[in-house]
Amino acid sequence: MEINQIKVNGSSTLDFPFETVVVENGGFTYARKKNQFVETDYLTSSIKTEVEAWAPIEKSYKLFCYTTNVAQLRVVKKWAKDNGILISSDEPDVFYEILDVVIEDSKRDGKPYFILEITFKLSPFGFELNQTTRTYKTGDKITNHTNAPMYPLITVFGTSNTQTNIKIGNQTVYIAKLIDKLTIENKYLEQDVRDRNNAQANNIMRGDFFEIPAESTNTITLGSGIDRVEILERWGWL
Repeated sequence: MEINQIKVNGSSTLDFPFETVVVENGGFTYARKKNQFVETDYLTSSIKTEVEAWAPIEKSYKLFCYTTNVAQLRVVKKWAKDNGILISSDEPDVFYEILDVVIEDSKRDGKPYFILEITFKLSPFGFELNQTTRTYKTGDKITNHTNAPMYPLITVFGTSNTQTNIKIGNQTVYIAKLIDKLTIENKYLEQDVRDRNNAQANNIMRGDFFEIPAESTNTITLGSGIDRVEILERWGWL
């Protein structure tokens, strides 16, 4: 048996008050798009409608918990959250966002340990742990080295009393005005625009939120009055 560990919100299975061995890891996963397919008896193959959205994934683990005390296992209930982040020893350089968790019932059958099977439902992206913030000026390029789109947090610096814009690759957003700083959160389910006082300012931006395409290099073009942008790069893998 190989001794591994799983971390949920920074708390590890190695922190349990009894020895815990992870004997089965979630392993290799690949998120799928929510594409739709239409098939008929008279059609070879099928008609595919491509949807730019990804389904959640699941990772399952089998734990040998070396205790004969059911009460001690309550620590597992506290540990197995249905939110936060998951890091596994078989993929230690990325984290997954937890959506749900299921713990299967277990019997000891006279053995000196309990076997627990735990399944996490996760957001489809395995985000690299090393998330850096980089400064870009007009003409600079940003390269996505992964197989997943990247949803950046962009902080815009400058001043413009008239409409200006930011272009990344083929995507452009228009900003009605800019006073010192504007923050654009592009992450799915969290999309938002904030001004220099952190007040919501979605009404001053026009255009789709940015999505840096997978395996692409994109030129950044900054409109009048924009000095620079700082981009928190959330690289992830499907």
